[in-house]
Amino acid sequence: MINAPVQKQKERSILVTGGTGFLGSSILDALWNAGFTALHAVSRGIRTSLLPEVVRRDVKWHLADLSDGGAVEDILSGIQAVVHAAGPSPFDSNNGKQQIRMLQQGTENLVNLSLDLGVKHFVHISSVAALGIRKREECITEEQIYSHSRFDSPFGLAKFMAEQTIWRAHAEGLPVSVLNPGYVLGAGDWHYSSPSLMHWLAQKPFFYPVGRTAWVGSRDVAQAVVKLLEGEYTGQRCILSADNLPFHQVFNLIAAETGVDAPSTAFSPTAKFLLATMKAMWPRMFSERFFFYNFLGESLFADASYSSDLSKHQLGIRYTSIRDVISEVGALSRKNT
Repeated sequence: MINAPVQKQKERSILVTGGTGFLGSSILDALWNAGFTALHAVSRGIRTSLLPEVVRRDVKWHLADLSDGGAVEDILSGIQAVVHAAGPSPFDSNNGKQQIRMLQQGTENLVNLSLDLGVKHFVHISSVAALGIRKREECITEEQIYSHSRFDSPFGLAKFMAEQTIWRAHAEGLPVSVLNPGYVLGAGDWHYSSPSLMHWLAQKPFFYPVGRTAWVGSRDVAQAVVKLLEGEYTGQRCILSADNLPFHQVFNLIAAETGVDAPSTAFSPTAKFLLATMKAMWPRMFSERFFFYNFLGESLFADASYSSDLSKHQLGIRYTSIRDVISEVGALSRKNT
């Protein structure tokens, strides 16, 4: 990583997509607090911004759908850096083929127009799911290549396809950085994105998946974006992971903070064969208690760990433990109720 003059970098116009979303709001807040002075954000207008009023007033908001190329071109005029944080969440029960197509089309519009308009730095928020999982037990680094194995998920495929668009644009001359966070936790609307895990656990589900994966706090992802935009760090991906933890352990921590009973029965690989019957017999229960399986598939059963060495050594990220992230979210939730 080559450091650039910080003050000069902070005077650039920066566009954040998904600005009213769970992660986009964290990124805008971190950029504002780091002293970036020309912030823009794209919103589809479906949710209210989670930002403090003092930050929200300093952001120039653009109401647009990223699949509308004309609208994207108008917004990108004069923008020098883009942070692409819009996209589906693995824990959103409303995900489907339409959302995946919209992600791909929006990403194509952004990178193609960024090339045409001379954007100087494009930061893409991907996911560890885009790296793929080759076998049930595996330690994964940035060198991993998506393998289309049975442990890869539809969500991972969507993120992988979006990354291919990013790397194609990089080969054509667009300076890009790709961040691959684990499953992101933090404060937000419980009905959207990763905070929906809180809402789901409040429904008292019976089962928990038996796998392990990477987890990271939203503030740590936002700080990684700040680090990228304060220096010249392009042409590389970077895994963001505070802890590699079993789903069950994370669910137990969330349940303890929110005062609900954690799921107590392991949802093993053999149990998946019962899903078709259960969905037919109890469609409402299926949609509420097994929504994660449709989008994450057999990755829920993999014992995957992810190396965060690169982010620690090159970006200098000091991660907040997931236990502390969940405690902070629980305390904020109790304060706001």
